Amino acid sequence: MRTRCPDKVRFVTELGADVAIDYRDDDFVARVLEATDGRGVDVAFDSVGGTTTIETFRCMAFGGRHLLVGFASGIEAEDEGIVPRPVLFGNFSLVGVCHAYTENSLEFKRATGLNFPSHADGVRIHDDLLKMIAAGTIRPIAGSTSSFSALPEIVGAMESRATMGRNVVIVD
Repeated sequence: MRTRCPDKVRFVTELGADVAIDYRDDDFVARVLEATDGRGVDVAFDSVGGTTTIETFRCMAFGGRHLLVGFASGIEAEDEGIVPRPVLFGNFSLVGVCHAYTENSLEFKRATGLNFPSHADGVRIHDDLLKMIAAGTIRPIAGSTSSFSALPEIVGAMESRATMGRNVVIVD
């Protein structure tokens, strides 16, 4: 069961969003351009992927940054690649954000061609995030807290997009 989009729109509005758009039911490109007087957005946080990523390119402001952070629509479709022309003509940056860690980032780069931060970088970033949480600079949203035994149900709920916020699993 998927969480209803009106619930998610209301949720982000309550968190302080100036504009909240249901990208599945609205022409989100038109709504974004309308909300920004045609300028587009400076930053797009794209966790959906697929055709939503391609459409989001049309929402980007000159010099903006499109952060590609996940593939909620399914990673399989992402193996086809992105046509570079909209990025070039759109004059914005496409930035991949993946924080999976490896013990030796240079060795991993040589073996795979991919750039993963080292475990030490991951620990440092984690410490920085904990300091920001303690200072109130950022506020993570826990949508649910469950026991480890409920992990299959949580993964299923995430897969069917029935969750909001982070899902915290307590390991006994």
